[in-house]
Amino acid sequence: MKLIKPEWIEHGPKESLSSLHINPEGIRVAIAGKYNAVDCIRIFRLASILDENYQKQSRLLCRIDTQCPLCVRFSYTSDVLAVASRQSVLLYHLTATNPNVTNQPVQSSSSFGDFPETWRLRSSLSSGHVADVLDIAWSPSNDHYLASCSIDNHICIYAWPSATLVTTLRGHTGLVKGLAWDPTGLLLASQSSDGTVKVWSSTSWQCEQAVKEPFDGCAESTSFLRLDWSPDGTMFTTAHAKNNT
Repeated sequence: MKLIKPEWIEHGPKESLSSLHINPEGIRVAIAGKYNAVDCIRIFRLASILDENYQKQSRLLCRIDTQCPLCVRFSYTSDVLAVASRQSVLLYHLTATNPNVTNQPVQSSSSFGDFPETWRLRSSLSSGHVADVLDIAWSPSNDHYLASCSIDNHICIYAWPSATLVTTLRGHTGLVKGLAWDPTGLLLASQSSDGTVKVWSSTSWQCEQAVKEPFDGCAESTSFLRLDWSPDGTMFTTAHAKNNT
């Protein structure tokens, strides 16, 4: 394992980061949070992070200024960036590449100069949630579904590319702070401040199993509870379990 901490990616000593995601092709990484007191998403070229001597092309591919970006997730086709925000999911599409732009400073604002990539807001999934969306997840391999969870205690499932609401999963009694598809796309796991992880079927949209014991007695103060499956789908990892359980 090799740990890399590029000093040129910084958001300030008191700025918060809410999410990051590497696109499936391994070309770019999106980082959401505050930069110089402004809510924004910055998309960097991954090769510039992995190799500090990589100077062939601009490090910063694009900057998107948007209010309260709480989670960012690239689609499996890598040309759509879903952004969890206030009461909705914003969908940015890669509409143009500008290979001649090679030296855009990493401090650039979205209103200053050109970027190697152009990402434009094309649609908003505003139906379904009535409060802030904390996590989003594309179904694996085919982007057939986009799932989102919110502090309204609900999970919304949208069909893609029609962007229509398929169903709303109601079962948690607390804020839903994380969710993840298994590698087959047949199961969706969600974690809530109610102290449970629930596993849902994508065929019936019913809860198949609820896990509670490891989270008994845990505080509800965490901002996010993002979980993930193992590559073979036999287990998943979660945050915020109590020790010795």
